[in-house]
Amino acid sequence: MRITAIAVAGLVAGTLMTASPAQADPSSEVQELQQQISELHDNWDSLTPDQRNQRIAQLQQQVTTVDRDIQTLPPDQRAAVEAPLVPSTLELADLLRKAQSSAPQPCVLFFGPPPCGI
Repeated sequence: MRITAIAVAGLVAGTLMTASPAQADPSSEVQELQQQISELHDNWDSLTPDQRNQRIAQLQQQVTTVDRDIQTLPPDQRAAVEAPLVPSTLELADLLRKAQSSAPQPCVLFFGPPPCGI
C-alpha cells in the first residue's frame, strides 16, 4: 500500500514540468480523469484482471498528462484545478491496492508439505 501511495503521489506531484504546444483545458482534463476513475471503480467487479490492469495503466498515464498541464497554469489558478484531483488520485491509489491484493502471490516452498497447494 505504501509503495502504491508513493507511486501515485509521484505521478501527481513529480512529473516533468514541460508544457505541450497544444495544451488542453486542465479543468476539463481533471473532470474527464475523475469520471474515468469513477467508472473503473464502479465496473471493477465486471472486469478481468487484465482489463483492470490495462485501465489502471492508462489512467496513470493520463494522471501524468493532466498534472503536466496543471503545472503550466499560473500559480493563482493551479490550486483550484488541483484540488478536485486529490480525491480521484486517492481513489486510483485504492484501485491499485485492490489490483495488487487480488494478484496471485508467489508461492514460497518450505521443507515439509507445500503450503500453497502445489
